[in-house]
Amino acid sequence: MFAPCLLLFILGSINADEAPLHCDFDHTLCGWWNDENAGAKWTNHLNVKGIFANIVHGRNMARLISPIYDHGLVEDGCFYLDCGFYISDIAFRVYQVPVSLGVTGLLTSTEEIKRKYIIHEAERVNVTSISTVYLYPVSMFHPGYTENFQIVIEASCEKGIIFINEVEIFRGRKCIEAANASVTPPPGTTQTYYTNRNNNLQTVTTSPNTTTT
Repeated sequence: MFAPCLLLFILGSINADEAPLHCDFDHTLCGWWNDENAGAKWTNHLNVKGIFANIVHGRNMARLISPIYDHGLVEDGCFYLDCGFYISDIAFRVYQVPVSLGVTGLLTSTEEIKRKYIIHEAERVNVTSISTVYLYPVSMFHPGYTENFQIVIEASCEKGIIFINEVEIFRGRKCIEAANASVTPPPGTTQTYYTNRNNNLQTVTTSPNTTTT
């Protein structure tokens, strides 16, 4: 069932230090790949940069898996994501997955274990109006890993469009500058919004959107 992921895991581990740190998904996935078992797929936009997942079936999921990155990036690195969605409800997560656990291990873990590897989470539920929401989270990596890792981007919803315009791993001072410049979504756009700052997992809860237009 997970044979394609296992093959890419083996190939990716050979060149972990060569995995691209930036991708705008301009007609390429830059070594990232779809989880074929997730249901929905990420595809390139026509004539524009970025990828999107069009979820048309109830409570379906799209999952994007990165190449394997070198563990040295964890010490002073962070993950920047330019993404958004046109949807009324969504559960959106970004995981940092050590190779000893692996993607398959993460996906078969309990919810309690999964939460240990979250570096970004956004949730939007029970919103009466559909609107486009843009997110630009900057998440620090969990420190202390002595092994290579992968990033897993996971989104699920009832029906709608989710898009990713760009991903990048920053390092050092650029991480601090990017994190300080990042903006929390306006109240009402998300009920849960979390970016890892190397503290205990916490969430920022915003007020539900009461607009009915």
